[in-house]
Amino acid sequence: MKHLYLIFAFFALFLAVSCDGPVKFEDSPEGHSQTEEPKEAGTLGGECYKNQTCNSGLICDEESNTCMKEPGNPTDTGDTEPTDTGDTAEPTDTGDTAEPDGDSGDTTEPDGDTGEPEYECGNRLLEPGEVCDGGATECSSIDPGYIGGYAVCKPDCSGWNVSNCSGEPEPTDTDAPEPDEDSGDTTEPDGDTGDTDPLSEDEICAAAGGTYDYFAEDDFERCWKIVDCAPKPANTEWRGDQSYIEYFDFDDGLWTNFGANYKTEYGDTGEAKICQYVCAANAVREDGTCKPYCSAFFDGSAKIEVAHNDLLNLNYNSGTWTIEAWIKQGEGDIPTYVIHPIVRKGITSDPVYVLSGYYKQQTGNGYGMTSYVKYSYGTSTATGNRLDLTVTYSDDWTHVAMVKNATSGSYQLLLFVNGTLVGSKDFESTPTIVTNNEVLSIGANLSTTNRYFKGLIDSIRISNTAKYTAEFTPGVLSADSDTVAFWDFSGNANDSSGNGLDGSATNVTYSTDCKPLPECSTSNTGPCYDSTSHLTWSKKADTTYNWSDAGTYCDGLSEGGYTDWRLPTISELRTLIKNCSRNIMPGGTCGVRDDDEVVCLSEDCLTSETCASCSYDSTGGYSKFGETGYFWSSSTYVSYTNYAWYVLFSYGYVGYSYKTSTYYVRCVR
Repeated sequence: MKHLYLIFAFFALFLAVSCDGPVKFEDSPEGHSQTEEPKEAGTLGGECYKNQTCNSGLICDEESNTCMKEPGNPTDTGDTEPTDTGDTAEPTDTGDTAEPDGDSGDTTEPDGDTGEPEYECGNRLLEPGEVCDGGATECSSIDPGYIGGYAVCKPDCSGWNVSNCSGEPEPTDTDAPEPDEDSGDTTEPDGDTGDTDPLSEDEICAAAGGTYDYFAEDDFERCWKIVDCAPKPANTEWRGDQSYIEYFDFDDGLWTNFGANYKTEYGDTGEAKICQYVCAANAVREDGTCKPYCSAFFDGSAKIEVAHNDLLNLNYNSGTWTIEAWIKQGEGDIPTYVIHPIVRKGITSDPVYVLSGYYKQQTGNGYGMTSYVKYSYGTSTATGNRLDLTVTYSDDWTHVAMVKNATSGSYQLLLFVNGTLVGSKDFESTPTIVTNNEVLSIGANLSTTNRYFKGLIDSIRISNTAKYTAEFTPGVLSADSDTVAFWDFSGNANDSSGNGLDGSATNVTYSTDCKPLPECSTSNTGPCYDSTSHLTWSKKADTTYNWSDAGTYCDGLSEGGYTDWRLPTISELRTLIKNCSRNIMPGGTCGVRDDDEVVCLSEDCLTSETCASCSYDSTGGYSKFGETGYFWSSSTYVSYTNYAWYVLFSYGYVGYSYKTSTYYVRCVR
């Protein structure tokens, strides 16, 4: 009878294709005919749905594209499990018997009457044990917490990939199985969640976040998207393309780049690769990382010249000013009673001002420093105010500052070394600084003697105010509203004040040996330097931010003399965890990271075995800064792109949260 029905179906299809009007069926030996209206899609005798499925109890004959009855007993199709679980060896109790109508499995009956049905993920048929089989569905049908987007069926048919869903799942459903509407027990055809038709390929592509193209001439379709490379580290620039194309496989519901490994990594030789980076122009590769230049090295013949500008004459009469620098001189580089200038305005033998480095005194074993200003007052001939002072030498970074100060109508020249006032000298009457139209030289005396500084200079700042009048703790220099000129030597001799006083360098090289910030600790909470990770950290923001605003805050931050702050990656943020061995970085077992070696930011990376939190500590014992709160990273949780990774320091825990949450921020560079 079943064979006869198949013949009948094919014959009906032939008539339907051959005729323009209603279909005529020859359904009796006598040739009696009758006219019928076309069957509704998905019903018995009607066309199959677009995904080659039919209503419950029917199957799609692919050759005729017609819905037919399922072979065997339609009420026992395998959608329900037998009451016996198969723990016994009796064949009648295990579900391994033939179909209910008495077929032994040895007959030639087609379509599943030979024994237990063979179910296959990927055939676009919803079968027992499958939540879905291909296609996509609205996210809101999976969980009412989702407010938009489409989910694509997972390759193993075990559920839906919700990475493109917007919104947040209802908390009570996080551990629940997938919804029943896709279990095959309803009368809706194959995963349909309501009255909608199955999605077409272009709709599935859009649901997966791709762009759909169809080429009619070649009958070819594709779904593609552009994927950005994982973020590159600080102080680098892209060498190759920073994005690539992935294609969507409609059969398994996965994105693929056909085996290519587009890993963000360093490379400076050979042909440029996608996602490959090199050190930026102001950085150099050292110890496996790109370190920024932050000081200028003067070898005893080097110099920087800055063209004359009236701003550099410091002719403010009753005004005040400061010239300061961070320097580092080796003991063997220090001359005996010869002034080797840090800054000198003028190339004649009588400059406007000079600030020197260390020199050895002619008698004894002491060291000195010199500051000098040429000035006049009233109708007097120009004279100089000079301080030659004994100072304590240090082979480490030394801050030196020369200040013109005013106190109750009198004026003084002050010299500070590492924040300590080592000497002062009054000006006579009200001084007028003598000016010239000559270059300002850094690291050189360009008069007939041509004397050169030897050592490192981290930064130089000239200000139109007295920055220091009493002892102080010197910090990182930066340009501010009082700055006349500021050279930080980050790979060049450019002025960062905005006044355009750039220098021209000769024989100068640049170094990563810089005046260090204080080491990060519970007492130095920023800006500070972490010598373990080689990262510089800002102060904690005064308020909490959502994820987007956190990035904006760091991008716009100016602190400690730096303006290149950014939100840290999860790998960088994890370097601030201590005393929680699973989640420290490097060395922890937690797989959540995005650095030069590994990028893993999906749900597969966060497991209870490798990333478990440590016990609660309200004292900040898991933080290098002694903190306990939630802190944002810049890393997006790729399984749900509306989430991002964070660290909760009270537990030393790595987790993810919705990007609208408000957490603390600490920026990095």
